[in-house]
Amino acid sequence: MILGLTKALTSVYMVTSLGASYLAASAVGKVALLPLGGVVGGLRQGLQDMDTYTLIVVWVLIALLPKATGMPRWVRWLGLAMSVGYLLPFDGPIGFFTFTLLIPFWAFLLGRWLLRQAAGTPVVAVETATAANI
Repeated sequence: MILGLTKALTSVYMVTSLGASYLAASAVGKVALLPLGGVVGGLRQGLQDMDTYTLIVVWVLIALLPKATGMPRWVRWLGLAMSVGYLLPFDGPIGFFTFTLLIPFWAFLLGRWLLRQAAGTPVVAVETATAANI
């Protein structure tokens, strides 16, 4: 969330200051400022990608939590589906729509799991294979 807020504030500041400079510039100055608009657009896209890939990493890390945590299987599968939806190069906004449709279910299931963890519901630990018990 902090990264998204930082991205929004940075983008608003850059676009408004560049727009004000463009409007106040002469014809020669406007021509000089046009390439800078592309730089600002590229910087904004870089910040957007940084935000998106961080979110995908969090979804994958949550999906990779051990079974002993009691995490519902649906949380894992929905997190992976949303990650794949963002990463696949579709010609339309299919990844965004996949995310928009799945995030409420994923967040609800994750929230229910977190409530169970906060209530202190015991989780059955899975015995791991070690050299002592092989």
